[in-house]
Amino acid sequence: MTFFPQLIAGPIVHHKEMLPQIAERGGRGVLLPDLSVGLVIFGLGLFKKVILADGIAVYALPVFAAADVGQTVGFLEA
Repeated sequence: MTFFPQLIAGPIVHHKEMLPQIAERGGRGVLLPDLSVGLVIFGLGLFKKVILADGIAVYALPVFAAADVGQTVGFLEA
């Protein structure tokens, strides 16, 4: 099991809050449904990054470059 601390939302969660969740899981290993859901979520995120974000970057980078040198960026350009 992996523990992701909630550093952005606030302090790290105390172990007393996590122990019931760990005990409920029963120490079982990786199950196929858990793995398949994780791979689907990872695949969707990778698709959004590679296809969508990198495709839009061609249009977004000139706008950010113009704003970086101090030019006013209008609504339609943005």
